[in-house]
Amino acid sequence: MNVSNEIYQEFLRKYRLWDRSFDEDELKAMITRSAKDAQQRYLDLEEKPVMKKNVYTTGWIREELEKDLNQYSLDYINKRNMYRRLHQQVVKSVNKYFSIKGLADLILDPQQYDQLFSGEYVERKKRWRSLNLPIADMEKNFVDLISARIQLVKTVNKFSYIEFRLMSMGATKEDYCYFFENINQIIEEYNDRLPAVNNLPDWFYGEFNQPCLICRLNDFPFDSLDQTVDYFVEKYDEIGQYKDRIKISFNKGDGAWMRYIKERDLFEISLDGNRSVRHQIMSLIHELSHVVALLNRFNNGIDWMKGGKFEAEKEALIIESNMLRSLSKDLYGASLVDKLMVLRQTIFELEIYEKPNQDIGKLYAETFNRCFRRGRQERNDLCLINRSVIMEPLKSLPHCLAMAVTVTE
Repeated sequence: MNVSNEIYQEFLRKYRLWDRSFDEDELKAMITRSAKDAQQRYLDLEEKPVMKKNVYTTGWIREELEKDLNQYSLDYINKRNMYRRLHQQVVKSVNKYFSIKGLADLILDPQQYDQLFSGEYVERKKRWRSLNLPIADMEKNFVDLISARIQLVKTVNKFSYIEFRLMSMGATKEDYCYFFENINQIIEEYNDRLPAVNNLPDWFYGEFNQPCLICRLNDFPFDSLDQTVDYFVEKYDEIGQYKDRIKISFNKGDGAWMRYIKERDLFEISLDGNRSVRHQIMSLIHELSHVVALLNRFNNGIDWMKGGKFEAEKEALIIESNMLRSLSKDLYGASLVDKLMVLRQTIFELEIYEKPNQDIGKLYAETFNRCFRRGRQERNDLCLINRSVIMEPLKSLPHCLAMAVTVTE
């Protein structure tokens, strides 16, 4: 199968998840147009590209088709009354959730959210209680939102919500089953590797704390982002070669991410400007690991879009783990707290998207206790103000599937 036919078959399956009568000739025409645009842009790049033309072309085609697919799916839903009503129900459920006074600011403003986890622990509890949020109403609205999402996917795509998300990230049912078969092993190994830190407060694993051992380490390998980049340059020749193509910027509370900008042939890394320097450095290590993984791909004739988010996270996680281990055993161990928190949230989300009608606060506490040996939470309603849980369901599932592979291999 040649590359053009491979992309054709790949996206024909994706488009037909939405419309089983999708026009094959239109897809062929889109591939032809995108290939022509890519080849022209490749010739117009000012500096020597980081990959060969055929790799650049396939990546460009896949990225443009993915953008078109996202718009096509929305248009497809809106053209059909029943599907449009289901989509509108999702929108109404989101609006209803945020209609509770003060809730939108609490969820969408990172500073307000972070205040609940700062200062004296007793004061955090008081702050939460002083909000006097209608937890029962929020939980009902949350379940309604989950149910609306599930029903939309079930009706339009004929899949469960989790099956659909797996396909969208390039993972299979086998990958998912492998993850579930190995969850306990991942959790056990990560807990075994947590560094011994003395004098942890009793509330460290409480519901009003975001546990972090990175900030409690006595020794930390870098003082700045520049030192971090320099270390990657020493370890990886490809980073040194393309250091000037890596652009680092800051956002206000939107987390960290990396993306390859095909129009400019550079790697853009964005870090959360609200986090401490140590946490920015940890994020930078992960995002630079993505850059290394992509450059390795390009050298092997593979574009940045092939395989989806699951493959991308798997490749980066291996590089990140090796990097952290080379720096410090305790640093690597401390980083696993964040991974356990990601596991906790993803396991929680998988549970509620399989069975929405549960005691949400109790489940959130139980999943924490499952992931942390010292967890003793009885109830935790803070999931109801977690922006990722509300607005970006299963966002971290690719990371968790990757953890299963890297721990058990």
